Amino acid sequence: MTPTRLRAVAIALLAACSGGSGGTPTSRIQVGMSADLVDTLFELHVSLRESDEAIEPYILAGDEELVATLDGESHVLQRGEFDNAISFRIGSPLTEDMPLVVALHRPTDTDALSSQVLVPATHTVSATDPTPLSQDITFTWTPSGSDAELAWDVDGACATGNGPVRGDPGGITIPANALTTGSGPCSGTVTVVKQRSGTVDPHFSFGTISVRHRQRTSVNFVP
Repeated sequence: MTPTRLRAVAIALLAACSGGSGGTPTSRIQVGMSADLVDTLFELHVSLRESDEAIEPYILAGDEELVATLDGESHVLQRGEFDNAISFRIGSPLTEDMPLVVALHRPTDTDALSSQVLVPATHTVSATDPTPLSQDITFTWTPSGSDAELAWDVDGACATGNGPVRGDPGGITIPANALTTGSGPCSGTVTVVKQRSGTVDPHFSFGTISVRHRQRTSVNFVP
């Protein structure tokens, strides 16, 4: 191959890399959207894939952008080859069923603007402090009664455990000594996670969108 031809190939490859995936129709893009809210920190990750080659990422090109809207505020996601992401602090507690909407804007192809999941309300977790590990342990949260999937997690040097919660009863009791993993006392956290799945814009080939809302409280474990 001549030097001129080599330079032409190199320029073409560079343009393709810098320009993103570009010409792929929205109908051939798969999407995975996962949001996490921990205390007041909100994080959203969106991955895009070519549906014909699921292992190949779709890279945003030109003026294309992903925009997340929550509680009346919109945020443009930072671009990445395998992951597009944004993180920000929320200023006030979220109300039940507040929509998180993620929109893909494409000036040269079909937009996908209606991917949505309803965020569970900000909940407050409470536990007895100090918490005796030799007795049944009850921790509670408010509000309750949502249709979200729930799970709990305890993390401490002398007490660990986790599990699902059936329904949203507003409280759970762990049997005595069930969390003991070492000698106390120690400090730790009790976390309650509420998770929901939503619907992806039908212009995508396939996709998922979900949100996990984690709230926690600090406790001191004693024998």
